[in-house]
Amino acid sequence: MENKKIIKKSGLYLIGNLSSKILTSLLVPIYAFYVTSADLGTYDYSHTIMNILIPILFISVWDAIIRFVLSEKNEREKEKAIASSAVFTCLMNAVILVCGLSVGFLFHANDIIYLTLMISAGSLAQIWQFYSRALGRNTVYVCASLGGTSVNLGLNILLVCVAHIGLSALYISFIIGQLCVFLIAECFVHVHKYIKRANFDIDILKRMLRFSAPLVANSIAMWLISGFGRTVIVNELGASENGLYSFANRFVNIVNVFGSVISMAILEEAMISLREKGFDDKYPQTIETLFRFFQSLILTAVPALVLFYNIFSATEYYESVHFLPILFLYAVFLTMATNLGVAFNVLNKTSIQFTTTILGAVITVAVSYSLITVIGIYGVLIGQCAGALSMMTARYLMINRFVSFKIHWLPILIKMIIYLGSATLLTYSSLYINIFAFLLCALFALYDNKSLLIDLFNRK
Repeated sequence: MENKKIIKKSGLYLIGNLSSKILTSLLVPIYAFYVTSADLGTYDYSHTIMNILIPILFISVWDAIIRFVLSEKNEREKEKAIASSAVFTCLMNAVILVCGLSVGFLFHANDIIYLTLMISAGSLAQIWQFYSRALGRNTVYVCASLGGTSVNLGLNILLVCVAHIGLSALYISFIIGQLCVFLIAECFVHVHKYIKRANFDIDILKRMLRFSAPLVANSIAMWLISGFGRTVIVNELGASENGLYSFANRFVNIVNVFGSVISMAILEEAMISLREKGFDDKYPQTIETLFRFFQSLILTAVPALVLFYNIFSATEYYESVHFLPILFLYAVFLTMATNLGVAFNVLNKTSIQFTTTILGAVITVAVSYSLITVIGIYGVLIGQCAGALSMMTARYLMINRFVSFKIHWLPILIKMIIYLGSATLLTYSSLYINIFAFLLCALFALYDNKSLLIDLFNRK
């Protein structure tokens, strides 16, 4: 597994994800003055429900698309995999729209109508972007993300800041933005050209769904780790408190963006490597490098965001600054667990991937429920952190049952302890201390990741 190839692909995916997540995070200060915490909490809750329903309803078919298209040498088999999965996606969307909209209009439930449209638009955007990746059209992935996000951001500014529509504006902007992602991807990839009777193969579709079915359960368990906390907060503390949690969590998307793009690049390179020479023995070294990078990233991000939070110190969102240290730690654990999970896809051991996720989910639920009545949102944060850490540890141990996969943990552990102590103190420190801490951490990050930066600038 070559770092230069991973860096190159990660760079492309970073541009796409940068547009959809980090640029959206830049609108958070605007939301702080135009959207109430209750509205933001309600929208975030709907988004969480959408994220759990899409993998269930579509049986995580996008994972099978990557597996059956990217690693397949036979062009005819690729066409059948694309056509069969596309027909399945379109049929499921038709059923969802008919059922969801009928219930929504019958009971005059706007939340159900919006959720149905979010699921439909979100699923099409996600699956068509996976077609772009599977067919090697990575620039299409980027263009679709940029186009969809530009529309989303423009509508947010127009409807939230100018028209003052509020909650409905958040839903409308997301739905139209996702439809734009789908349309742009289709304009370049032309999935419709593959949809022919001769290409539809029920046996291939069954094989694809059998491959991705265990990953549905994995997605549900993953939702319990990443999304269950929002449900507990809404039910136990209210939508307003979930708005505070959501506000802080949007900044943590910085880590999630880097983690997801690197994971996508690693998965593609691993699948190509599997096709050519089997499991790559350089994978552990790649994971160690990533861990060091993410530790440096969050160490620098905390003082930077504490400074940034001063912009809205007079708003109700300011108190969420104290959530950042634990949220960033959770994000790193979850990101590294995800990258370790790539090994199970390559080894075709997706059922074990699910088992390790279940472990993390059970710990998340148990700790969150037991602590939320005692220490509020912090109980959920600790629960998520404990769940992600246990999943990461379990995956590391399970991988070593099949291949030799050794990581030097002591330096990682020492840095994590230093981070947690210093980051917590910085959220209570003065402006000047945070400026000094940011400069110091940035210099350390450059030094600690110098080899990665050299690879970045010298890539071919």
